[in-house]
Amino acid sequence: MGTAHYAVHGETAVVTEEIIPNSTKGKVEFHGSFWNADADVEIAKGQKVTVLERHNLTLKVQPYN
Repeated sequence: MGTAHYAVHGETAVVTEEIIPNSTKGKVEFHGSFWNADADVEIAKGQKVTVLERHNLTLKVQPYN
């Protein structure tokens, strides 16, 4: 596997655009890059999140706890 296919599960990211379930607007900053993000709950801008998985250029996240 190439270096682009690193494991993301359990990593943390920061929400840069509010995440709304089933919306394409959510964004996070992850390792210095901006990614589209989706979650099962609303997560406000500035919140820390845990990355669950990656689908192409979208990260599935949940609130950090």
